[in-house]
Amino acid sequence: MANIIYIDGPNKAGKSTIIDILISKYNCRLRHWGPVSPDDRVYARPLADDIVSEGVVVWDRGWVSEYVYANLLGREDRRLKDDPWLGEWLYGRGVQSVGCMALLLGPSVSTVAGLQDESDKPFSVDTEKERELFSEYGKRFDYISVYENQHNTAYAEAMAGNLYARATGKNMTYHKSPPAWPPVYAGPRDPHVIVVGQDRNSKDTFPGAYLPFTSRYTTNFARMMFGDMAMRVGWTNVSDVPPQALRDADGIIACGDIATKWVSFHVAAANMLSVPHPSWLLRWGRAKGKIEPTQVRIKNFLKEMYNA
Repeated sequence: MANIIYIDGPNKAGKSTIIDILISKYNCRLRHWGPVSPDDRVYARPLADDIVSEGVVVWDRGWVSEYVYANLLGREDRRLKDDPWLGEWLYGRGVQSVGCMALLLGPSVSTVAGLQDESDKPFSVDTEKERELFSEYGKRFDYISVYENQHNTAYAEAMAGNLYARATGKNMTYHKSPPAWPPVYAGPRDPHVIVVGQDRNSKDTFPGAYLPFTSRYTTNFARMMFGDMAMRVGWTNVSDVPPQALRDADGIIACGDIATKWVSFHVAAANMLSVPHPSWLLRWGRAKGKIEPTQVRIKNFLKEMYNA
């Protein structure tokens, strides 16, 4: 199983220097992305392949650039343009499980702008807006955001070492064991809360989906009930993981009767919240008055588990 270091950010922000060190000093493999077609869904298969490969893989750009440059260039045909949440749901959760994600913004807007030329981008973009969009994205989704990374070898070597250690877990002490690897699990390696469903999606999934809870109903359930907190919890199904993989979690949210009975019997979690099955909830829950109460229960449960 591989570890992945995902790096994104403006052109000339210092990504290439750090990536070169990761390749030469740490024997990482590189997957570089430029403009993609038709859109972000092309990332799914390579990401799935890289996760089950060996060693450490560096991703140079990906879904964050898809969002940023779709906005800067007015690409209405890109589905992430107005929906960065979907990119994190489909791809970021997979990287969270096995590595780390970083945005390098460069020393300053003026420095980055002064170094860029026409070979760096197919069209001219507003470098101040470019930095702003990357910065906002990193803050929203808890990326390692480096705002003043310097263009010198010593800094690049230190940053490369830090990213490698984070991705491989060598500078982190987990108080729990990683529940599992994608595709049977997605989310942080050390989650306080794990959401457990009945079965992994087999149909009616979003294009590019392969992680747990990516059918249209379960994706809409996660978006509606969790919002951005969806990226801070773990996601799996009773058919995919052994019970002992879940016993270190501070809390478990069981979706539906089957998941609730399985967790109650096999895991015996001290803190378990049982909620309706996502498909039932989104089909019939509003008519039965279950949508809003479920939102409140999940919000309160997460607040308690994350001390937020």
